[in-house]
Amino acid sequence: MDLLVNRIRDTDGYGDMLFVNGTTPITDEFVDAVAQRVFIMLRTFESEWYLNDTTGVPYLTRILGYKVEKSTVDRILQQKILEQSGVADILEFNSTLSGSRVYEASMRIRTTGGDTFR
Repeated sequence: MDLLVNRIRDTDGYGDMLFVNGTTPITDEFVDAVAQRVFIMLRTFESEWYLNDTTGVPYLTRILGYKVEKSTVDRILQQKILEQSGVADILEFNSTLSGSRVYEASMRIRTTGGDTFR
């Protein structure tokens, strides 16, 4: 169980911890906890968290400001996702890199409990 984070795009407080009537909801199910763990990791720059400098994605040291192929970014993200506790497999992974250098990825992940999430 973890404190619940708003993972719904295009809503107020996207990426922030949720508060409902003065309480902090928690992730009730294993699949939600794993999905939230992946969500937070993808939004964290490696070495940003001083207690564990390997947490997060190496955006500054291997991606941003470097001439890297889309396939390299895909591989880095997939590796970091598979390292997360509770992740068994990535069932689908789709990404695009536009001419304006905007990278977007979507995926379907299976947990060690057998459930899937996007």
